Amino acid sequence: MAGPSFHWNSGSVRQSEEPELKLYNSFTKRKDKFVPLNGRTVTWYCCGPTVYDSSHMGHARAYITFDIIKRILRDYFCYDVFAVMNRHFGQSIDIHVLRADPNCDKMRKVTEVEKNLFKSLTQSKSEIHAHLCDSFNTPRVMSTIKTLISSINSYLSSLGNEQPNFALLRAVASYITNILQVFGAVTKSSSIGFSEGSSADTDTMLIPFLETFAQFREDARQCAFTLLKSCDVLRDDILPNHGVRLEDKTGGQKAVIKYVGKEAIERERKQAEELKERKLQEKENQKKRLQEQNAQNRVDPRDMFKGDTSKYSAFDDRGVPTHLGDGSEIGEAQKKKLVKQFEAQKQKFEKFLKDQKNATSS
Repeated sequence: MAGPSFHWNSGSVRQSEEPELKLYNSFTKRKDKFVPLNGRTVTWYCCGPTVYDSSHMGHARAYITFDIIKRILRDYFCYDVFAVMNRHFGQSIDIHVLRADPNCDKMRKVTEVEKNLFKSLTQSKSEIHAHLCDSFNTPRVMSTIKTLISSINSYLSSLGNEQPNFALLRAVASYITNILQVFGAVTKSSSIGFSEGSSADTDTMLIPFLETFAQFREDARQCAFTLLKSCDVLRDDILPNHGVRLEDKTGGQKAVIKYVGKEAIERERKQAEELKERKLQEKENQKKRLQEQNAQNRVDPRDMFKGDTSKYSAFDDRGVPTHLGDGSEIGEAQKKKLVKQFEAQKQKFEKFLKDQKNATSS
């Protein structure tokens, strides 16, 4: 039976040096060479589920393991596999792989980095072949694929605005796709990566994992908050009660810790409380002054002198007093002071009206 194009090719390696498929033998308790009874034909019966209760994760593992091993024997080692299972459930598992650009046939000079990546691809093929021969060691296969993809991602990140070597990308992507096809994670219709018409709904598949990750992140944040709060309690309450001062530093510097005695700590606490009280009082006084100033700014300059009729009895058109409460005329010097107060209040009142207008429009 002719194997597909991605089947292991030893190249210049001698047949005697090529790894042989070995499987763990539960009878001999060791990994023995796999030798089918009838040439390239492998017959295999696998027991199905014992249905007496709800399905669980152990069932899924048995089905998926059976399916992957069957695919490796059939699609990678090219055995004629006749496998029977009394009940089988298969599900594709999406794993992201690299996709090559459609213009990969463009010729270009190969850099040293790209040459090394081609060598990594060849080495990865050898390692994956050895892992599959080692009792279908699929975890090691996936680890090798992950390392290969990481190397390509690092290569792409280092390019900047330069064009990548599309031949390199296609070679890696095609090989990874072929291996994933062997594992049943990618449909045979996919040339590279996953076909657009895949029956698996990516969003539906990913959402549970993303929600789990988000919940883990939230739990980690809460743990971090609790831990940091405990650190503050240790610094501000527990250590000072034993006469120890701990000062945090910024800029990556180490914290300073020193024993100064409980009396010194109490004095520092008292001074800190007094300073805090003074600052609060200053803040309240400033707030009060601001409120009084705002209240004064609201007064129309035309009415500012008319509130006290016992002090002034007559006013001009602007509202500036012209006569005192006893009816006597105000002198020129005093009138100038009153006009000056009027002009100052006029500016404050106009500014107040302007601020009110701006606040309303915004």
